[in-house]
Amino acid sequence: ARDRIDKHPPQSLATNPEMLSWVLDRNDSHGVGWPGFFRHLRFVVLDEVHSYRSLLGLHMAGLVRRLLLACQRHGNQGGPIFVLSSATVGSPDELATRLTSLPLRDFTFIGEDVDGSAQPQRHWMVLSPFLDIDLNPHSMHLYQAALALVDVLTVPDEELNAILFAKSIKDVHFIDKTVRQLLESRGHSTLISKVKRFASALLSNQEKRTIYEGLKTGQLRAVVSTNALEAGIDIGKLDVCIIAGFPFHVMRMRQMAGRAGRKREGAVIFVPNPLHTVDKYYHDKPERLITQPAESFIIDHENPYVARKHVVAAAATMAGGVRYDELSGFGRNLDRMLHDARDAGVLSTTNGTVYTARRPSKGSPWGINNMRSAE
Repeated sequence: ARDRIDKHPPQSLATNPEMLSWVLDRNDSHGVGWPGFFRHLRFVVLDEVHSYRSLLGLHMAGLVRRLLLACQRHGNQGGPIFVLSSATVGSPDELATRLTSLPLRDFTFIGEDVDGSAQPQRHWMVLSPFLDIDLNPHSMHLYQAALALVDVLTVPDEELNAILFAKSIKDVHFIDKTVRQLLESRGHSTLISKVKRFASALLSNQEKRTIYEGLKTGQLRAVVSTNALEAGIDIGKLDVCIIAGFPFHVMRMRQMAGRAGRKREGAVIFVPNPLHTVDKYYHDKPERLITQPAESFIIDHENPYVARKHVVAAAATMAGGVRYDELSGFGRNLDRMLHDARDAGVLSTTNGTVYTARRPSKGSPWGINNMRSAE
């Protein structure tokens, strides 16, 4: 499939950071069709940009700069139009400029007041965990969340679908076991097979696809999941989202809440852990779950350890190397990165203005070995 796409790139390409890196590595290779793709590239859509936190965000910033360089090299002088989307990110203007290297004046902010997407009513509830049951105190909110899920699944004359988010695989297992026991004790054993647990690290790709399809078709009524299902995957129409314990960030909580009520009225049930201070805060001030601005996060696009990998990649993959002025988007640390790369024998220079490189060996600190880490 890669060979076919390599020779005949599509007009529209849906990809991930890893495959974009592969495409950019081949943009000037002989016998491929990517030069024409970059020449005519009109739009670049970066969806769920709130996910580009930490090291992945640093790598994505490097990839975008290499993408713009490839477009310019192949005659796309105006460059593509970037569309960045997220419903839960703070300081979107600063994130956009750091991620793309484009000036703020190039962007138009589309806020909630002009959002044309469907927005059914979503009801928020906060449940107080029981304090008088014979359980480990750390498990009280998990038991309450499991009980809430069973109540949702057994509403008379309704077939409500739900997702329950827990903070760890251990919590997922506890809740899943409790839900099964409660369904059995209430005489609803036929529903047990319609509830699945989802922990990405423990499932094969086929098992994941089966759960996705089961939720979309209605064969499954509920899933108990880690944050793996909070965004980015189509799992159909859900009526209720239950969140067991505050998930560290308001931004993340709203992503989870957005799973419910997309097509019709939905409900979000937050079950705070009474032993955690932050959970107590939102228990006492539940309106903050809705009104508090999402957290801002900063992409350090000039991080020399990660940015230098993309500088070397550009020099290695662009025909004839890259000029110094073409690398200006990599920021204030560019001279230092070039100097270190020359000292390490990774980069060569002609007249001090054109830089070429060989592809770094696998495992080299100068190579892009893992898009999810700084390796």
